[in-house]
Amino acid sequence: MMRGIKRLLELNQKHFAVLFFLWLTLITVLSLVSFSALDTEAIRIPFVDKITHFVFYFGFVFFGSFWLGRKRVHFNLKRVMAVFLSGVAYGGIMELLQLTLTQDRAAEWTDMLSNLLGASFAVLVVLRFNPRKEPLK
Repeated sequence: MMRGIKRLLELNQKHFAVLFFLWLTLITVLSLVSFSALDTEAIRIPFVDKITHFVFYFGFVFFGSFWLGRKRVHFNLKRVMAVFLSGVAYGGIMELLQLTLTQDRAAEWTDMLSNLLGASFAVLVVLRFNPRKEPLK
């Protein structure tokens, strides 16, 4: 598993840009598509929607930070925070779009909280990968 994480972190900015936009597309589609026709009664996982929101916005900030926030090896704190704020704002926009564009989806404040927690945890993880030799600016 650590080998896989190391390989992921060795990708260049172009790769992270592609991953970020694929992830953004996944978030957008899965946030706005109706799942009412699917029979989900057979699979009951408590709080699966909140876990999904957490993972979506963790990925948003993680991939976005490695794309925009990293300069060579080090991270720029202002860019990482801009990605974080963009992720939180995008989550809010998706909730509003669910409220206005879909018939069977609803905007929930707990989804926004899950988005915020996922994005916040991603910032902590990203900053953990920042080498200690050079401080964040």
